[in-house]
Amino acid sequence: MNDNRLFTPKLVNLEITLYCPLKCSQCFCADNKNVHIELNKAKSILLEARDAGIEIVNLSGGETLCYPHLNELIAFIKRIGMTVNIATSGYGLSKYLLADFIKLKLDGIFISLNGSHESINQVSRDGFKYAIEGIKLIAQDNHIPFKAINWVMNRYNTSDFPNMVNLAEENRFDAIYVVMLKRDKNSGLSAFPSSDNIGVVVEYIKQYKGDLRIVIDSCFSQLKSILGDWGLGNSNVGVLRGCSAGVDSYAVDINGLYMPCRHINLKEKRKTLLEYWNESSFLNELRVRDNQTFRCKRCKYREYCKPCAVNQYGIDGRLYAHSNENDFLCPVFIER
Repeated sequence: MNDNRLFTPKLVNLEITLYCPLKCSQCFCADNKNVHIELNKAKSILLEARDAGIEIVNLSGGETLCYPHLNELIAFIKRIGMTVNIATSGYGLSKYLLADFIKLKLDGIFISLNGSHESINQVSRDGFKYAIEGIKLIAQDNHIPFKAINWVMNRYNTSDFPNMVNLAEENRFDAIYVVMLKRDKNSGLSAFPSSDNIGVVVEYIKQYKGDLRIVIDSCFSQLKSILGDWGLGNSNVGVLRGCSAGVDSYAVDINGLYMPCRHINLKEKRKTLLEYWNESSFLNELRVRDNQTFRCKRCKYREYCKPCAVNQYGIDGRLYAHSNENDFLCPVFIER
């Protein structure tokens, strides 16, 4: 039986709006309704999180910058002593809003961009010009403590990764996050990178000598395992290896419902966060079952890889498939 006391949440991802004017093909959101979380509800959720010992708040949407009470919410989060980051496409970012963020002491801003050229980016994302303009605007001021690009790897943009690194460096960003592609709103994964695609990025990271932080998203367990195999460090050990949904993080939607992460559309209504964290049978299954399928158990990376639960759950409504025909066909599978 799993002992949930071994797991302590450190981060909450709060959904503050469903609205986004963009139409990204990779998006997992089913709609772009002009619906926002009530400010008082958001404050209540965050006070509960703070009292439970959670330290970091990530605000997201929809398009985060379309939330009408964003500045007031950031001010509240800082006032109760938590770290706050926002993720954005860049839509709606202006020098005036950026000045507000600096005054409010926003801790971090993540710009979503999948290609250094519009033709590459538009395969999976909309709003190229907003992201580029946002990056250049942020580069003009050095008062945001942490600035990063979220780059979702797919089978069409891996050769462009060096250009993305150059773009981040030229604009004095602190990091580029390599994010694993999740299932879109139609449960599709047709653009998932091949082993050759992943190899291109691995080779580049192996040779990179610059100062930019190249951070592999925790859920991209396969890529982290390969990098560890090359002696480049592997943090995929212990209970925190790979997918961290329900292990050290969770999410809350605009209605106050709890989720393991924003990509797993399995929502639970609970009286308190700690009741959810300690008593949810779904979270317990996430932790105990270890996110490994039939094929995973035959892979050389078995001990160092905990794949994204979203891509397993999206197959047929079960958390993990148990037969070859239903398994998510991981491109880095190497039989032991």
